[in-house]
Amino acid sequence: IINKLHKNNVIRKLSILGGEPLNAENRKDVARLIGNVLGTYPDTIIYVWTGYTIEELFEINDPYTSFILNHIDCLIDGRYEQDKRDITLPLRGSSNQREIYLHEKEN
Repeated sequence: IINKLHKNNVIRKLSILGGEPLNAENRKDVARLIGNVLGTYPDTIIYVWTGYTIEELFEINDPYTSFILNHIDCLIDGRYEQDKRDITLPLRGSSNQREIYLHEKEN
């Protein structure tokens, strides 16, 4: 599947979301996915959506979280809050969520 990410020489972005990709039981698999994608296509731009804040993630002391934060381009953090819903925000659903660019690549 990873080989199809840049099918026809089109550079695509990878979005990781749904459920909670940065729960403890998911971090190893997410880190492995990111490593595999970047190992094959190092210019892939990677976005991760999480209900955690970046501050909470920095407090997690495990190699998977560190790897993820060091290899993604954009983190959209914070839980979706219905009372703060704002469909005009790019990449976010509620105004408490933040779009944090960590390691931007040129494309």
